Amino acid sequence: MTIKEFSRRFIPFAVSTILTLLLCACGGGGSSSGSGNKEETESPPVAQKVSISLSTTELLYYGEKQAISLSLIYSDGSSEDITSSAEWSVDPTTVAKIEATDGTTYVHPLETGSATITASHQGHEDSIDITVSPYIHSIETVQRAITFPKNTAMPFLKHAHARVQGAPDFSILGDIIYTSSNPDIADFSGTLYSVIVHPDRSPLTGHLTPRSVGNTEVILNYEGVDLGTREVTVGDYYLIGSDRQRLNNAPWFSTFGLPSNEKGNIALLTGSSSGQFTVDLQVFNAATNSLEEKFNVFQNFELQSHGSVLRSTFRDQVVTLFWITPTAALSADINTQTKQASFVTLSESTEDAFYEPNYLFKSDSGSLLACWLNTSVLLTQCKTRTPDGIWSQEMIELPRDIRSMNANRQGYAALTRVIEKEDGQKLLQTHRFNFDQQPIEIIVEELPISLDAGGPRRPAISATGSLAIPITYAPRRDEFDFNESGLQLATRTLTDGWSLQEIYAYGVMRVGTEIELSWSGERALMLVADSLGAGSATWLFSGMSWDEQESLGAIGLATPTLDHPPIPVNDSWVMHVPAVDNFYLFCFDEASGWSQLDAFGPMGQWGDISGSFSVRQSNQLALIWQEHAAFGTEDGGYKNNSLTFFHPNYSDLSLCTLPGS
Repeated sequence: MTIKEFSRRFIPFAVSTILTLLLCACGGGGSSSGSGNKEETESPPVAQKVSISLSTTELLYYGEKQAISLSLIYSDGSSEDITSSAEWSVDPTTVAKIEATDGTTYVHPLETGSATITASHQGHEDSIDITVSPYIHSIETVQRAITFPKNTAMPFLKHAHARVQGAPDFSILGDIIYTSSNPDIADFSGTLYSVIVHPDRSPLTGHLTPRSVGNTEVILNYEGVDLGTREVTVGDYYLIGSDRQRLNNAPWFSTFGLPSNEKGNIALLTGSSSGQFTVDLQVFNAATNSLEEKFNVFQNFELQSHGSVLRSTFRDQVVTLFWITPTAALSADINTQTKQASFVTLSESTEDAFYEPNYLFKSDSGSLLACWLNTSVLLTQCKTRTPDGIWSQEMIELPRDIRSMNANRQGYAALTRVIEKEDGQKLLQTHRFNFDQQPIEIIVEELPISLDAGGPRRPAISATGSLAIPITYAPRRDEFDFNESGLQLATRTLTDGWSLQEIYAYGVMRVGTEIELSWSGERALMLVADSLGAGSATWLFSGMSWDEQESLGAIGLATPTLDHPPIPVNDSWVMHVPAVDNFYLFCFDEASGWSQLDAFGPMGQWGDISGSFSVRQSNQLALIWQEHAAFGTEDGGYKNNSLTFFHPNYSDLSLCTLPGS
């Protein structure tokens, strides 16, 4: 084939082929690109995770249910509600539950606490933490005191409760924030540890810490809620006691000893009977107006019973204690300077023979008279001690009627009882002597009495040995009539001898009636406090006759019930009376009757009126020297425990004086 023929046959074919290939190349590329875009648009997005939605994680107990949902999140950012098809769980199940109602899923709170809600769907899972809190509709706080002692940090609030709807109240005491407006008076730093706060408890949350005597305001706040302000006072008084005993919630002696010496110093005795008895001693120094360091006198000593009385006196630097056990009468001298104690056994028995009451009397010269009841011989037994500390070897033996025995600071002592003769006649029998004089001579006298007497009360004895003896009377129980109950007063003076006067005072024989007498000069004062809150009838003995005077009426919410006799001073008398808001000191004289002399707080301000506050009358003490008085008392206002308050800010008793005396 020639070149010409080749050109004629193949060149057109080649050109056609090339053009075709070129066209195919251009068209094929466009077709391929279009086909790829179509495949990407039509493929489904990928599910990546699930997510729980809840408007709040802070739910309220007994509040409204909260809607909850679960969403499935895709790779392209889109989402789908899968709440109804999800699997739900709550841990713990006691705090909340998941339930669907009318096509909506809810979280229902069941009780307070924290929980985790978990939702799962086709291998995907999400969790959320929730807290169920009480639905608080009010908060109640009760202040522990209005006035606080100056020597110890103490809890400010007695309790603080949140009231919740449909559920029990709960305490928020540990969550309250306290702020003092005057931290120089008191703050809440909790750095002062004393009698009821153990040093190991730090910090002292909510404890008012006194800094100085004065007034401040305390601002209370709970989780941002303003609970208002409270006015408080740091008072000029002390709280005394023992920290370990209070932490153990131990019972106390039924009577505290706060004896004073000739310098006006006071021995503050506290003790507990938490399994074994202990006694602590702390001296208040009148010269420095301060409490000295407390020290333990002894531990693990025995008393006759948990309700036994520890008697005490204070002379120079020595505190003398007297107590009984079932088998012994014991005494101890404690030197407040050396802090050493010495013990003496006054009497002992091989059987349980010693019973209460027991008494310890001190004369102005320093002589002591200790008496107890010995049932093995059915006698009251006594021993005396000279001012130089020597106990007598001989025993004084008197009739067993020790409850009607008394003695005074001049050494005069008397025991009284009613005896019945063979002919049925009843007589008042008295045994009297002076334990300040040696040898001791006991004088026995008998006086006929007219009523069917039940028995005499403790006699009152004047500085010269005059006696005033109340004798109560009541018919038999099956014939009882208040109008027939009565009182006689047997009175003996050195110049005029015996007299017997019959008195019908209201409520004399009611349960709880108390009778107390005391002498001032050669006049005697008697108070009869009945049990119905009517006040205390006052009777005055002058010129061999008893006459009714102005009664000491009720004060505040308190009736002047008696536990100690009116205190003689300047030919008049003073009387301390507890009330809800304070302790009051009243003065009596024949011209004006009873009038308020002074007030001591905040005894009645401890606790609240609704029953938590209880003054124990047997532990009110009046202390007198150089015409001044101070007070101490015990109450049950803290954790069912007793607190002992002591006031060193003395009253000036010279203001209670008869006109012209």
